Amino acid sequence: MGPSSVTSAQEPASVEDLAWLAGCWASVDGQAGSGEQWTVPAGKTLLGVSRTVKNSKTVAYEFLRIRETEAGEIEYIAKPSGQ
Repeated sequence: MGPSSVTSAQEPASVEDLAWLAGCWASVDGQAGSGEQWTVPAGKTLLGVSRTVKNSKTVAYEFLRIRETEAGEIEYIAKPSGQ
């Protein structure tokens, strides 16, 4: 008897699988105002924004997008401040 193999059909990942990300994420060591905000998934996209505060000044920010591509892949796109 030859070796047997088991295959499993796995659903492709979707942005809906990332719904837990929605909400406010504060930085543990960051100053007040530092953190990220994420929207709930809609239209195969999550949108986010982050801010880093040091010495009471915003020193960095970022616009973020997680989307489901036409090919069914998950894509993370970040637009950091200054770029």
